[in-house]
Amino acid sequence: MAKRLVPKEGASDRVPKGQQGKTGKKEKKKKEEQDPFADESPLGLLKREAADKLGLAEKVRALGWGGLTAAESGRLGALVSRMLKERSGNAG
Repeated sequence: MAKRLVPKEGASDRVPKGQQGKTGKKEKKKKEEQDPFADESPLGLLKREAADKLGLAEKVRALGWGGLTAAESGRLGALVSRMLKERSGNAG
């Protein structure tokens, strides 16, 4: 005959060690909606220009920089790098 496991009286009130004070659900913090093109630094302006050239400006406005795929981010970074090289070569 198998033993039937019966919880001790009051056992349901116990919280496992390490779980005290936790509600079980993580609350997502909403980021303030901001314009991804609000960055007026020279690099921010360059990124905006590169996004326009690649046709990604609308996607960035809608989803932010984090909404780009890895491939799109790579193309954007490569174009920014190329533009930086060209501009530094023309300045001197």
